[in-house]
Amino acid sequence: MSLSDMFSKVLPGRSSLGLEITDTSVKIVELTEPGSERPVVRAAAIERLPAGVVEEGRIMKPTAVIEALQTLLRHAAIKTKRVHLIAPSQMLMVRFLQMPDLPQKELAKVIDFDVKHNLHLPFENPYYDFMKLNGTNEKGFKGTKAVLPKINGNQQSVNEAAAASENGNNRYTKQGSSALFEDFEQGATLEEESRFPQCDVMLVAASKELIDDYRGAVEAAGLKPITMEFKALSLFRLIEREDSASRTQTLLILDINETASDISIFHEGQLKITRSVPVSFASGREPHPSVQAGRSVERFAEFDYRPAVDDIGSVAEELVHELERLMNFYRYTLNNRTQEFGSLFVSGDVEGLETICVLLAERFSQKVTPIVPSSLRLAHPQLQEPLLRCAVPLGLALRRGGT
Repeated sequence: MSLSDMFSKVLPGRSSLGLEITDTSVKIVELTEPGSERPVVRAAAIERLPAGVVEEGRIMKPTAVIEALQTLLRHAAIKTKRVHLIAPSQMLMVRFLQMPDLPQKELAKVIDFDVKHNLHLPFENPYYDFMKLNGTNEKGFKGTKAVLPKINGNQQSVNEAAAASENGNNRYTKQGSSALFEDFEQGATLEEESRFPQCDVMLVAASKELIDDYRGAVEAAGLKPITMEFKALSLFRLIEREDSASRTQTLLILDINETASDISIFHEGQLKITRSVPVSFASGREPHPSVQAGRSVERFAEFDYRPAVDDIGSVAEELVHELERLMNFYRYTLNNRTQEFGSLFVSGDVEGLETICVLLAERFSQKVTPIVPSSLRLAHPQLQEPLLRCAVPLGLALRRGGT
């Protein structure tokens, strides 16, 4: 079973639900699609999580997550049960590989062999999936329309080193497919396979325990998970809808959260690199009054946040440094010197996000653009504010039945 199809098969529908669980909150967006008209955002809500419930993407207290999800669904009056999920960036490994340009089924066997015997993944017994980025019979993750990159050589994503905090041994199996490679002829070695024309492949892997924890919590809350992907794809799906010029640019996407931020680079609609950086805006955060009163759901216009840190500017400076490092890595280490960054798109749920955007605009020549879903209709005008903090689950919900 692979990372993208480990849940039930996706069926077409008129409603869609996107869900993101972070270290500090649970965020959800529900879309409805009335006929041929533009999708309508029916609900967008955030439920704050107490400290220690989720840490660095790991669910430490499943009961608390389940209760938060149930409260969120009840207060936001969510009707849809089938849900698209985000895999936590801190616990994902992304590698770009060069493989024989084989049809999808045969390529899966070669990659399965490589995972078991050659690649050193940072966790035991992972879920994983791959995406063929170029070559013949090019296909993406099941159910994903996003166009992904062409990678030169064996360059790995720079988020690989920070993708997991513990090492496993070399026993790697693909869940539900232990016999997948048994019919591969022993005479067809990887060395011989290299005589085939080559293609670039993106491999994404996550801990089986981690994925099962997320699926278990979501199912216990009464939802039915159907797909899972990572932030960069969800955000680009939303950006592409709002800004058609994004497909012709080299652009940066920055998602800022209290304990970590995600930086991704796309070129001409293709993901080139993605990284999670531990820049924290969480120090000195005061509990929201509704949390203190036992009413932690923040719905519609109820975004009465307090400043997350005493000096947003100093923390924003750390973020600027990380952005500059990744931009330089992309330009010079990956040999993309002729490419100019056109825009910096910003999303997130950190307090003081507007101030951070202003600070970024002062430091970068690129246009800094908050990700605002202006092309979608809103069931309530008050939804505009929470949607600014729910860009990731909104991008997920735009899959609408796995598209």
